[in-house]
Amino acid sequence: MGIIQIKEIEFDQDDRGWSIKPITDEEIETSKISDIHIVSIRPGAIRGNHYHAYKTESILIIGSVCRVVAVDNNTKEREEKTIDNT
Repeated sequence: MGIIQIKEIEFDQDDRGWSIKPITDEEIETSKISDIHIVSIRPGAIRGNHYHAYKTESILIIGSVCRVVAVDNNTKEREEKTIDNT
């Protein structure tokens, strides 16, 4: 298994628009979620350039193409994926 994992989430759409459920009931009940924030990234911008020593970060990409680069600071393993969610 690589550093970057792709997880499909619940996504519903009808004539009113769309809704998503990025966090499962199980994740809430077992306290697997410690932080939630929403950001935007302009085309060509870089966001991140930081690391988490004790947690896993989940990124929800909506309606865009995004290049994600992750590096394991212990093993120096580097992984890059382009996510096309258009």
